Amino acid sequence: MLLSSLSVMLTTLMSPAQLFGALNELKALNQRSPNQAISYYQNINSHIPTAPSKGSMEIHLAGMEAAIRTDTHIMVRSALKVTSQHDWVRSVEDGEFKIFVPMAIYHRRIGDHSYAEYLNKCALPWAKSELQLSKVVSNLSVLYRYTEQHNKAIKLIKEQLKVVDTKSIKAGLYNNLGNFYQLQNRYIEAKSVYKKAFLMHSMSSNAFLSSSVGLNLLKTMISTSNWSDFSRYAPAVSKFVEQSEHPDFIEYLYWQKLIVNVKHQNKKLTTKQVKRLKESMPLLHTTEISPSITEFINLINHSELANAWRIFIDRPHEPIREQVIHRIPVALPCAKNNDT
Repeated sequence: MLLSSLSVMLTTLMSPAQLFGALNELKALNQRSPNQAISYYQNINSHIPTAPSKGSMEIHLAGMEAAIRTDTHIMVRSALKVTSQHDWVRSVEDGEFKIFVPMAIYHRRIGDHSYAEYLNKCALPWAKSELQLSKVVSNLSVLYRYTEQHNKAIKLIKEQLKVVDTKSIKAGLYNNLGNFYQLQNRYIEAKSVYKKAFLMHSMSSNAFLSSSVGLNLLKTMISTSNWSDFSRYAPAVSKFVEQSEHPDFIEYLYWQKLIVNVKHQNKKLTTKQVKRLKESMPLLHTTEISPSITEFINLINHSELANAWRIFIDRPHEPIREQVIHRIPVALPCAKNNDT
């Protein structure tokens, strides 16, 4: 690997060409292995030029990402100390945004929810595109889901839907809104926005996003016993799930179809079907699909499946409590204080 040896060979500050190569390597490692990425960043850190430049700034931002992903607090603080300096922030486009967003994620990850919310709200005015805007809204939605502030999330998403025009982003917001409606058992409202999201994603032929939203849509139809709508939408969703080739999507759809067989058509599960459902449990338990499987098992009242699933069920969920560990203040101006 070219750049693995680079970090050993360096004895002086990196040239522009070496900066470019190191940045590409660091970004690739962030995707493949955050632990390798943070080690790489630590190895090259002293060889990054000390004068602010776009290349140096981007490396420190990528290093900050690696440090956040690996909970390496010292390196998060180190990267922030450099990147938050005025001349460094100005060296890249949207410098404030590129700092507020990852630092908000960092503080959400360590449980400092109030500061994570503050940083996300600081990032909102710096967002210069609908894609950036949707990223902050998504981060806030995750925070509100973890802290069970569902109404707050719904209000935020509805506000952003009024100002977004890009269909793919609008579809993502509709899907997110539907997720919160489902958490509140507002299935009719969830179905309505899921339908909008599914239509938008399916028009762009995005198999992954169409599958994700489509499965959410089918779930609302099961929860409301709307078997006619399920039959109408299931073929289209099945097509996208097959194209996506995602094992969790495939198994979740299998569960959904069998639930309809049992609850609507009064069929009995076969031994082969029960075996496959049990074999899918370890996979589905590790995803956000897990609560739906609990609901499905309660619907079909199957003792063998219930006993098998009980092994995977965690303790009853409780709201994540606020905790402040390793808070790292971000000394950048919050362009607008968006208290809600």
